[in-house]
Amino acid sequence: MIDEQIVLSILKAALEGIPADIDAALPVEEYLSFAKAQQIEAMFIAGLHRSGFSYGKEVRNTALCAAMVAAKQENVTKELCDLFEAKGIDYLPLKGCILRSLYPSPELRSMGDVDILIKTEQYRQIRPLLMAHGYHEGYESNHEYAWDKNDVHIELHKRLIPSYNKDYYAYYGDGWQLAKPTESSHRFAMSPEDTFIFIFTHYAKHYRDVGAGIRQVLDLYVYRKAYPHMDEQYIQEVLKQLQLERFYANNMHLLKVWFGNAMHTEASRLIADRLFASGAFGTHEDSLQSVMLKQVNRQGSMRKARMAKWLRRIFLPLDSMRRLYPILHKMPGLLPALWVHRWMRILLHKRYRFAEYRQEDHALDEGTVERYHEMLRKSGLDFNFK
Repeated sequence: MIDEQIVLSILKAALEGIPADIDAALPVEEYLSFAKAQQIEAMFIAGLHRSGFSYGKEVRNTALCAAMVAAKQENVTKELCDLFEAKGIDYLPLKGCILRSLYPSPELRSMGDVDILIKTEQYRQIRPLLMAHGYHEGYESNHEYAWDKNDVHIELHKRLIPSYNKDYYAYYGDGWQLAKPTESSHRFAMSPEDTFIFIFTHYAKHYRDVGAGIRQVLDLYVYRKAYPHMDEQYIQEVLKQLQLERFYANNMHLLKVWFGNAMHTEASRLIADRLFASGAFGTHEDSLQSVMLKQVNRQGSMRKARMAKWLRRIFLPLDSMRRLYPILHKMPGLLPALWVHRWMRILLHKRYRFAEYRQEDHALDEGTVERYHEMLRKSGLDFNFK
């Protein structure tokens, strides 16, 4: 059983340099497994080291690997930024690209990919540039173009928030209206307040769609510590527009519990428990419940929601089909024929998928979906779109 206070004391040792009082009998492998699932392994090991806890060579190698991964990501990020500057391409680094510099050392903040906002009208210039410099093109989704180089995953964002998150997208659009010039010719940045609001909105999107992990709340703490004099009134006004003010208040109280002396409220306790149980980016079960809840909100009943879900399974949207059939990037008119092709393949070679679909539907009864909705409401969140 993972003890929340032990985890937090070790993480605070890494972030604040205050050694934790750790029992020598701590089942370190169990805690490291938890930290790995949360993508805070390097931070956790740093906290153990700061606290004088003895661990073996394998753990030291894990910390070294984290430093090497971080260095590789930093090199690719710098190369991308230098290329964009040299070729007159506007760009705005996002999320981990800016957050990790605020941690005591970059490798403490793991980063799954390099996120950079671009202008879609410049993608015709970007694509051949990246190919000429050894980058490998991946999928295109609703809000990003994916690339890879040297085992580093890059996501070039078309917009800050996917357009299917209609409530948050209504505020953000592509996000460039919030961009401000920097000393570099083509590098842009948001203000500290807008950066913080975006980080929080992105966390809220994950929390309600699939769940979120501890790292995303630690980002909030580290950012506020780095920028203690932000305009709180402006932050509150924007979060009110986004209908995130209650979730924000609950999470700010959670930070006071974790890094101060406050006592849990019902809401902060609920959020903390979910963060600890969800891994870095939520669970498959929560994702299914979230999808069904959105369908119920749109369709008005569970029966209609189930029907809509089956129609979506049969007629996958273009963004999803492009990942299966890259030819659709050039010839979107083939979509109806490829729907038929996909289902012929499933019927002939993957009939087990029907059993999986039925199992999913059986697990998603009205009570289960309503309990998920109630959990979001108690946390301070909802899906504010039809």
